[in-house]
Amino acid sequence: MSQNYFDQIDIQYLKQAVDLSRSAPPKMTAFSVGCVIVDAGRALVSTGYSRELGEDWHAEAVAIKKARHTSIKLSACTLYSSLEPCSVRKSGREACCSLILQHGMSRVVFGMREPLVFVDGRGIETLSSAGIEVIELKLMNDDVIQINAHLFTSS
Repeated sequence: MSQNYFDQIDIQYLKQAVDLSRSAPPKMTAFSVGCVIVDAGRALVSTGYSRELGEDWHAEAVAIKKARHTSIKLSACTLYSSLEPCSVRKSGREACCSLILQHGMSRVVFGMREPLVFVDGRGIETLSSAGIEVIELKLMNDDVIQINAHLFTSS
């Protein structure tokens, strides 16, 4: 598979990740993100959304935790996230990029770069420099922004 290759299945799973992000309770200090992990045969392995397992849980961490309870090798999986995986966390918890690298995932597809609201993230650069295929599909940026509108409006 060549760099920047995507197809209808990628679009389908990215839409599912965006839909999952709607389940994340809005929080003024965090984005609402959805994540889907699929295996090499492109079958669903696990899903997650921000704060699903607790206040400080990111969607990617939730989906990876669930996937680890299966017999699937994560190194053969693709991770879909509505937002660029974080490369740094203000909370001190492990960044999503670190988790992706630890589990050897070879491909990440996401919907929108992380806006410079909380940190100056470098998820794309972190993953790409480690040899992971990273694809940004901007097809649903408007949805991602709308889901996170609470972070972009001033009071």
